[in-house]
Amino acid sequence: MELFEEHDAACSERVLPDDTVSIQRLGASAPGPASMEKFGLTVGNVVAKAKALG
Repeated sequence: MELFEEHDAACSERVLPDDTVSIQRLGASAPGPASMEKFGLTVGNVVAKAKALG
């Protein structure tokens, strides 16, 4: 990790682009698969995000 942090922001962005698939809130109460679907944490969405990164 230390070597990664020594590089400039442009290099870091190429290696780990600043995009995420995440949940920005708490409080949903449902079985895991239903919650994942509700928040867009699906295989299709993750694949689409990854492909968009280039």
